[in-house]
Amino acid sequence: RYEEAVRCYDRAAEINPSFVDAWNAKGYALFASGRYEEATACFERATDLDPSFVDAWNAKGHAFFESSMYKEAVESFDGAIAIDLSCAEAWNVRGRALFELGMYDEAIESFDAALSLDPSDAGAWYHKGRVLAVTRRYDEAIECCDQSIEICPSNAGAWNVKGAALTALGRHEEAIGCYDRAIALDPTNLDARCNKGTALGIAGRYDETLECFEASIDIDPTNAAIWYNMGLALKLTGRGQEAEAAFSRAGEL
Repeated sequence: RYEEAVRCYDRAAEINPSFVDAWNAKGYALFASGRYEEATACFERATDLDPSFVDAWNAKGHAFFESSMYKEAVESFDGAIAIDLSCAEAWNVRGRALFELGMYDEAIESFDAALSLDPSDAGAWYHKGRVLAVTRRYDEAIECCDQSIEICPSNAGAWNVKGAALTALGRHEEAIGCYDRAIALDPTNLDARCNKGTALGIAGRYDETLECFEASIDIDPTNAAIWYNMGLALKLTGRGQEAEAAFSRAGEL
């Protein structure tokens, strides 16, 4: 009943425009409704009224992050951390925003800070693993994913990233096992399905590769990269005409 809550908070703010808790609570209700831009404006009002309101700074960072405004998200989380260095959640999502900005070293430092405060945060271990995999520190990425999986075995993303790191190290059979776990946990995980298809192709298991890409296309028939990979797999199996059709479809998308 978020709309009703928003109306109540609006009324409270009308009666007392300086009621910082009303602005913050309204922001949360709007955030929960997916109205991130409006939520951000409410959190901005809350931090203007009370610059020491760490919860509002943190929530504002989340709203910017969900709006893909990553630079602004980092600035908001910096505001939260300046007030409370022990805010593990702010360090964690700050790291995710830095990752999206391509600031990988800074992202790792942020995840390290989050994990020093909360070593049981499976998400922080997973996201740190993602950064390490992107920066080709594959052994470390696997270690982080293992930590995440130990805490939360149902983390499909961690299984997928571990598989990608294993693939990069040439450990294809182990990687395929990880992708299988990821897909079992999340059958719609296209990254895991495509990664598995690639690993199977490297291992020379082309029929299984095609099955992977066909299943991926069933989930998302508008994904050009999947059609292109399907074309490569078809070409490797000598099915040139079908491969050209797949490449053509990729070009259309």
